Amino acid sequence: MRTITAIALIFLSAAAVAQERITELSQQIAAQQEQLNRYAAAAYMGRPAAGVEALLGASSITDFQDALQYLDAVS
Repeated sequence: MRTITAIALIFLSAAAVAQERITELSQQIAAQQEQLNRYAAAAYMGRPAAGVEALLGASSITDFQDALQYLDAVS
């Protein structure tokens, strides 16, 4: 019985850690979606510098690649 209880606690702990990670990633996705929405709105409104702002505003290589892919898609 103790072994089952210990295993159950391990699974509950792992589930809690996974849920925390999901929450963190969801917040990151929401922030990136907001940024993408701003870039899309600026591009839609015809701001020529919107593309450059998207590239220069990148905080990582992945963000830069995402902005580059977005610019390629809308051009």
